[in-house]
Amino acid sequence: MVQKTGKSKNKRTPAAKKRLRLGLGIMLTLLLVVGGKLFLVQGLDVGGMAEAAYNNRLTTTVLPAERGKILDANGTVLASSVIRYNIVVDQTVNTNTSEFSRYNTQTQAIDTISRTQGIAELSSALGMDVNQVTQAVTGDKKYNIVAKEVKPDLEDRISQLHIPGIVSEGISKRVYPNGSVAGGIIGFLKDGTTGQAGLEQTQDDLLRGKDGKRVFEIGADGSVSPWQPIC
Repeated sequence: MVQKTGKSKNKRTPAAKKRLRLGLGIMLTLLLVVGGKLFLVQGLDVGGMAEAAYNNRLTTTVLPAERGKILDANGTVLASSVIRYNIVVDQTVNTNTSEFSRYNTQTQAIDTISRTQGIAELSSALGMDVNQVTQAVTGDKKYNIVAKEVKPDLEDRISQLHIPGIVSEGISKRVYPNGSVAGGIIGFLKDGTTGQAGLEQTQDDLLRGKDGKRVFEIGADGSVSPWQPIC
């Protein structure tokens, strides 16, 4: 009978230890690489990440340009434009928000406003029935018009309510004080923006304005914080 000696086992032990050290070295290297990248991203680019997250909370709406006036030789207005706003809602935001926060300028404190109270305030501002407004802001539509062609002072009042999901949409409305009188000379607008016939067409480049924009920050609770318009 031939008995095995322990020499071959002893010879394999250093090789196994070498492989183990190599494996540990590779793992350590990978950890250092991953850790280094995390440090670069989180430690050195905090400002960039914060800016990206901040920009994701911003949304922009167009402020339509006010078209120029058309006057006669005596300075009488023959055509002018007025800015109006549609009040629109993202129902998915408003429906799923039971309460939201709003800064109280009088007490300089943060008030908690219930959805019911917000709807009541909006109804009061618009002069609409509260049940009608509740139906308008409730549902699963991303876009729904609550009220059309409200004046700028009322739009500003509504924006100060900071109701989640509620934003304004500017529109330009053309007004002809004398109605159809001299309509062939003055002309008219197509789709409310492009001159068709008469002075509205021939002087379209001069009468057109440049649209501006308003930037909104959407809070975690869906409330809207308006910034100053940026032209």
